[in-house]
Amino acid sequence: MQEFISLTRQMTEIAGELALQYYRTGFDVDHKSDDSPVTIADREIERQVRDLIERTRPEDGFLGEEHGTKPSQNGLMWVVDPIDGTKSFVAGRPTYGTLIALWEGDAPLLGAIYQPNSQELWLGVQGQATTLNGREIETKKTTDVNRLRIGTTSPRQFSPHPELLAALQETSDFFIWGGDCYLYGMLAFGGLDVVIETGLKAHDYAALPSIIGGAGGLCSDWRGGALTVTSEDTAVLCTANKQVENHVLDLIQKHA
Repeated sequence: MQEFISLTRQMTEIAGELALQYYRTGFDVDHKSDDSPVTIADREIERQVRDLIERTRPEDGFLGEEHGTKPSQNGLMWVVDPIDGTKSFVAGRPTYGTLIALWEGDAPLLGAIYQPNSQELWLGVQGQATTLNGREIETKKTTDVNRLRIGTTSPRQFSPHPELLAALQETSDFFIWGGDCYLYGMLAFGGLDVVIETGLKAHDYAALPSIIGGAGGLCSDWRGGALTVTSEDTAVLCTANKQVENHVLDLIQKHA
């Protein structure tokens, strides 16, 4: 795994340098077919990271948000979101980050979240404790399920399920609205109990099982099933512990 960890660190260095080069500089913003924004930083980070993998491990596959998929020849697949939280990046809010994951088939091997402004690196590796800048971290072990700290993108995530949003608000201490990949970092070090979102694609969540799992938490879809890199438009639930997961899955079953 050390080779993979070293490559991941190289990728975060590339991503961080490029992101900060463009951050708050008034760059142009394009829009993709689904009307989501994309910037030169998104495209350039993914291009350089992909080039690194192709030079050093040409048989590995690569799934990126901006430049498509390269099939794997050996069962290993890198999954990269060059800037998760492009809207925040465009607005100049430092909650965006780069997501990097390595999977072997349906098994997550490694996941990383890197926030360039604060230089924070969450790293989850199969069989190891998750670290934040080298320090081991863990999710909350004891929780009052009637006072949950919940993070999500916005109330619009729940527009098809207003009863679920009401039930979550009833069982919450507070909500954090917005926060992009940083929400999952906060969950991993014990700041939140739940992050729940809908409509995610593989590059949005592929890093999470390794990071959250290595910190003692759990990640699943809204049915409690395992996340895989072949899922599309997935509703994702990450929780601090099994007690919280069971509680929220029960709310989802009743209200969604």
